[in-house]
Amino acid sequence: MKPMYKLSAAVSVAFLMPIMVIRGGESADKVAADINGIVIYEKELAYPLPPGAFESEAGKIRDLRLARLLRSRLVARFLQQEKITVATVAIEQAWAKLHANPPSAGCACCRYSSLEAFMETNYFRPDEFRAELTNELGLQQYLDRQWKLAYPAGDAGKKHLEQEKPRLQQEYGKASHIFFNVIQNPDYANDPDKVLQQAHARAEAVWQRLRKGEPFDRLVKESSDDAGSKDRGGLLGCAPLYGFQFGPAFTKTLTELQPGTYSQPIESAWGVHIIRREPMSDQDYLDILRENFENELRNKIEKQLDATGPGK
Repeated sequence: MKPMYKLSAAVSVAFLMPIMVIRGGESADKVAADINGIVIYEKELAYPLPPGAFESEAGKIRDLRLARLLRSRLVARFLQQEKITVATVAIEQAWAKLHANPPSAGCACCRYSSLEAFMETNYFRPDEFRAELTNELGLQQYLDRQWKLAYPAGDAGKKHLEQEKPRLQQEYGKASHIFFNVIQNPDYANDPDKVLQQAHARAEAVWQRLRKGEPFDRLVKESSDDAGSKDRGGLLGCAPLYGFQFGPAFTKTLTELQPGTYSQPIESAWGVHIIRREPMSDQDYLDILRENFENELRNKIEKQLDATGPGK
């Protein structure tokens, strides 16, 4: 249920402002900013404007890259202080995985066409993205280490899990879906009603096949437009019942399903779905506890970085 890579392309400049010293000037050799010895040069912020972009966008791109580079080096220094190193082979494997399965394009069902398209859209040079990827792998190593220190082992861990399960059963669900994309259909802008009707017709045909006993997983591979979940049998994973990204109709339908059953086609703002609610295992519950632990620790690290500054 944990994504292999999380990245917000638009890192907030405000996040870094209390710890940033900005230096003006046009020379590429000039220092743009420093933070307790971490220096960013103007030449590092240079990036070609996308085709058709206005010159006024150059400043916004520069600010985004400045904030992101500073944060990246802050994280790298944190990992160095914690004696976390990432093996080259792990970086290459992660790089290859993202080439095969590019990052999310901002919604639950859409991905960039390629890793190169992701980097170009978000103003990354390849070496910068490798640094971000290395940081993420290093942070995951740190989180793994802290989890092992914090979570009880053996019988104590099993007892703790049993105590938590009733709450988790009420708050979380596990879902798969067969998705019929509407908003990314090239004809949607010209005739949205027709595209939606076509999606409903496709969904209805698949639902009838399900009712006749055809396997859900096979129909996912044949029919689903969700590139992110298609190769996993449509699995979206576990999330808070109101934490799935497809809106209230999706959530309501999921909460009304019994584990192992699937819905009739339902509509969301993105398209049409057939939802199956999956039974949750002890491993799922343990993964939820771990993800919550890691999220809290990530937030703590972010606050520590936020508090870093001259004289602190």
